[in-house]
Amino acid sequence: MNWLTGFRWDDGRRRVVGSLLLAQFCFVAFVKWRTGAVEQLLWVSHAGLLLSAFGLLSGRLRWAATALIMVLLPHAVWVGDWMFTLFLPGRLFGVTEYLQQAGI
Repeated sequence: MNWLTGFRWDDGRRRVVGSLLLAQFCFVAFVKWRTGAVEQLLWVSHAGLLLSAFGLLSGRLRWAATALIMVLLPHAVWVGDWMFTLFLPGRLFGVTEYLQQAGI
């Protein structure tokens, strides 16, 4: 059994989660627009958020899975780098330092 086709969501749950992801993207887009940083909407994390929302709302779970994996891996690296800075001096990958220097 394929893990993606074997996992069944009823339409109600899938649409609620998709709607929440779309609402979060709309909120992020509004904040980026108000702060004058609209170009940041092209980041992988924001594009993945929008793609996963459309995937869940349209019933195309492969779109949602691909987008969530696309977002999960960079976020895992960032969280690992940040956790490393809590316990040891220095950076593991330098992602946290890069984001701090960029003013993000």
